[in-house]
Amino acid sequence: MPGPLKTRALSGRMDRRRFFTWSAVGAALWVGIVTLLSYALGQALPTLQDKLVIAVLLIAAVSLLPVAFQWWRHRRTRSAHPDAPYDPPD
Repeated sequence: MPGPLKTRALSGRMDRRRFFTWSAVGAALWVGIVTLLSYALGQALPTLQDKLVIAVLLIAAVSLLPVAFQWWRHRRTRSAHPDAPYDPPD
């Protein structure tokens, strides 16, 4: 769970034991599902093993697309209103 959500859950008087229990359950499920899907993908596409570096770089590039989009959007907004004070998003 990302930091801001964790802070909100705990500051909202959520029971710590309940929060950490479900956080651990979610982490365990995530690890199990990703591991099984990775294994299944490796079995289904054996040629992917030969191009593993390319696949990892492609996944990293796709993961960075939302960051690039937000940076571009912020830059476009700032250039349209250069005199506006900086107001970081919540």
